[in-house]
Amino acid sequence: MDITFQYDSAESDGFLESLPIELISTIFVHYVHSIPTTSPLTLGKICRRWRYIAWSTPELWTELTMDSLHSTSETHIELAEEWLGRSGSLPLSIKYSSYQKGTGDIDEEPIEADSEMLAYSQRMLKVLSRCSDRWHTLSLVLPSNVIEEIGTLTRPPSMLHSLSLEARRVDVDEFRLHARYPSITVTFLKCSPKIVDISFLKVSLDWTTVTVLNIKIVNIAEVACIFQDAQNLSECTLEAVHAYGTRITTIRESNVVVCPHLTSLVIFFASVTSQELFCSAISLPALKYLTFVGMEDNDTELSMDGLISFLSRSSCALVNLEIDEADFHSGSLIDLAPLLSSLTELYIWSSDDRISYEKDAFYELLADPTRVPTHVLPSTPYTAYPMLPCLEIYDWHGCKPYPWLTVPGLLNPVSPNGFQHRRPLQLVKIHCTDMPGRMLYIPQVVVRLSEECDDVEFDLSVVSDWDSP
Repeated sequence: MDITFQYDSAESDGFLESLPIELISTIFVHYVHSIPTTSPLTLGKICRRWRYIAWSTPELWTELTMDSLHSTSETHIELAEEWLGRSGSLPLSIKYSSYQKGTGDIDEEPIEADSEMLAYSQRMLKVLSRCSDRWHTLSLVLPSNVIEEIGTLTRPPSMLHSLSLEARRVDVDEFRLHARYPSITVTFLKCSPKIVDISFLKVSLDWTTVTVLNIKIVNIAEVACIFQDAQNLSECTLEAVHAYGTRITTIRESNVVVCPHLTSLVIFFASVTSQELFCSAISLPALKYLTFVGMEDNDTELSMDGLISFLSRSSCALVNLEIDEADFHSGSLIDLAPLLSSLTELYIWSSDDRISYEKDAFYELLADPTRVPTHVLPSTPYTAYPMLPCLEIYDWHGCKPYPWLTVPGLLNPVSPNGFQHRRPLQLVKIHCTDMPGRMLYIPQVVVRLSEECDDVEFDLSVVSDWDSP
């Protein structure tokens, strides 16, 4: 229902005065919460009666959002205090940032915080903390030395459902060399949120109820500890998983940690060491959706043997996989194929612009394994053809030419034992971005196939990157 307020003083004495306060209050609540950009302060500007009703309706004041443009003045500190005071005893949703949200890159330049910003941030944090027992959703983006000051709350945040914390002004070299970053060790120990998002910060809390977790920059030892306790975790994103300061032998000698309900994992590794430790320490039997890549602009080669060992130990039935073949040894993607019999969606990035016929063996295997040399065939035991028999979505993006002549075999793969099976493909998407000087084209046989297959959507393109040097 759309509601638009148009005030006419000539009509107010009749119509508005005739409505009971309870009805106007209900209309106000619906209006404010159905339009994100609407503030209850607007209602108070209409007339004295509306201001009285708005000021005395706690449901209008349960959501407080203050970004970096409206959070560094005495006026806004007073406004926040009054705002929260009008919310009565209701659960609160608070979003406060003394910085603009960054790009999310760990390599972005740190932002200096001046003394005035620090002072206002500290005072605002004290105002918000006075109602910590009513926090339902809390999102804070603060200077690292301020966010640590959240300290021990006099009112434990027992109602907390969603927690998002980002520490700003981080010295990335300190992460890389010494694994030093801000930490909050006591404040949230007794709260049990279900949704947690942490950036550039270490937080100790009760992980047992967490179902959705996002962490940016995290030590592999910390990951193992979290997975040990977060037995209800279902979705997880881990960015910049590192092993700085980790005792490798301790993790390798520990028992494998099983996280039984985790179905979706997006993980970016900062080094091959952190990847190998993860693969040897973690088992995810319910995993269905996996994005498994190295950090962008990181030349470290990941271990395919580690990934295969992880998937084999987990005995999971993947249905969705996203991977960058450039993260692994040339041609090693072929060894992964026998473990993907349940896969319905495959997304491959190829950020390496070097042409490698060894890498093409994986695509030959999907199309016609009889053309793959025996010594190149997967080392993992397998008995059935074709590989990836359940594939429905095939999406490939790369900065090199694609082996186009394998595309017909994606639909009707050749079987060496004569068994006929057509994959249930619904979408074939291939996008090549290449350097100038190479001849880019889609063979006629592939173009004709895309025109003749009515039950499969084809999205094929080749682009020369003329802006490249």
